Amino acid sequence: MRHHVTSVLALTAALTVTLAAGAAHAGPDLSVSVSQPSNVYVYAPVRYTVRVTNVGNQSSVATTLTIQLPLTHTSPTVTVLGTVGALTAGCTRSGTRVTCPVARLGRNAYAQFFVTLTAPQSDAPITLTASVPVAGSEPAANNTRTHTAALLNIDHVIAGENNVVNRHCTGTSLTSFFECELYPSSITSHDTVFHADHTLSVPQGGASYSGTWSQPNPDELVFQYTNNGVPVVDFFGYGVGGGCFEGITTFPNSTGTYVSPYEVCLTPQ
Repeated sequence: MRHHVTSVLALTAALTVTLAAGAAHAGPDLSVSVSQPSNVYVYAPVRYTVRVTNVGNQSSVATTLTIQLPLTHTSPTVTVLGTVGALTAGCTRSGTRVTCPVARLGRNAYAQFFVTLTAPQSDAPITLTASVPVAGSEPAANNTRTHTAALLNIDHVIAGENNVVNRHCTGTSLTSFFECELYPSSITSHDTVFHADHTLSVPQGGASYSGTWSQPNPDELVFQYTNNGVPVVDFFGYGVGGGCFEGITTFPNSTGTYVSPYEVCLTPQ
């Protein structure tokens, strides 16, 4: 008898857990998800799909989906970190946001939308946040979803001696060379020579400037400039195609907070 009671109690507990886990909200409950294709690269158009699903037990009311696009770190003007392409018909873009009307959804019904974005190489995560308003007693936890773009870089193995053109701008919180290109007048350039022995020279810097370069991986590039043996510039970048790398340069001996997004493009001699 004791064994039987224990079994009944265990079965009752298991059923309670199962019912609690599977129970839907008594009213409407909109859940948002964001997805993207796999194996996509920086500077390639990517379709991000947003799905709004009613996981509750009653029909929802019509509402609006808002998609916050990734933001630049430029100041005072902030824009989209990337180029916006096609949207789902009926969606509209205003500034850095896309809005889409969501019709009334029955139980387990969903509405699907997309936004196409060509995103650059960035040292900071590139995120899109999709949300619908919370209505009535609806749980709020699933009404907003933030998606971090998963983008690949392009291999470019450096061999032999190469002339290098560096384009760059400077700011205090920049994370992408794309931000420099938004303001072309801010861009300056200089030349470097990458030697086959992994040393480098800076013709415009004079004899006191030299340094080293390396590739931790085929899609990465690291270099350092020194002035009379003292490190003055550190660069870490990633392959973006066309023999170019993009990344952020820091200044190890500077007391300021400035950084320089660099585009580094190689031309074999």
